[in-house]
Amino acid sequence: MSPDTRKGNHVEASVDPREAALDVLAQYWADNDGQVNFPVDPVRIAHALGVEVVRANLEEDVSGLLVKEPHAENARIFLNRRDHERRQRFTCAHEIGHLTRRGASADERIGYVDSRDTLSSAGTDPEEVWANAFAAELLMPAVAVRTLWAQGKSVPKVARTFGVSEEAMQYRLAKLRLS
Repeated sequence: MSPDTRKGNHVEASVDPREAALDVLAQYWADNDGQVNFPVDPVRIAHALGVEVVRANLEEDVSGLLVKEPHAENARIFLNRRDHERRQRFTCAHEIGHLTRRGASADERIGYVDSRDTLSSAGTDPEEVWANAFAAELLMPAVAVRTLWAQGKSVPKVARTFGVSEEAMQYRLAKLRLS
């Protein structure tokens, strides 16, 4: 893992979203012995990065927003309060991914709106693909998933360990070619 290269509320991101997520876990979530406890709390990680997290009434088809105004010191993540807690956790991790990849200078404006529409579900936008891979690794690190799966844990048990839905866990297992 790389040393802390935080700049404001930005972590110097590697090109690979999985490595970037592991760096964020090591810097902002692991205990003094380097152990990562599950489930990961992306809201606490956001706060450690200096990012305000707001639960708001967003449009029905909007999961979350990442906003940083020019000359504002910190970014803000807005989560749709109508979404299930597990969905909000993933959305928060996803927005941290955008911020980690993009970063922001003091005079820069950042704005991402994460919708549940055909374009976002198609998985073709490179920014969204990167942020999704980052969020999956942040919440369900591959090495931990593989370890639990090798121990014969069931999908519901592994999903509970990581604080994600069974559907998200099934998807992660498929992406890791474990099921």
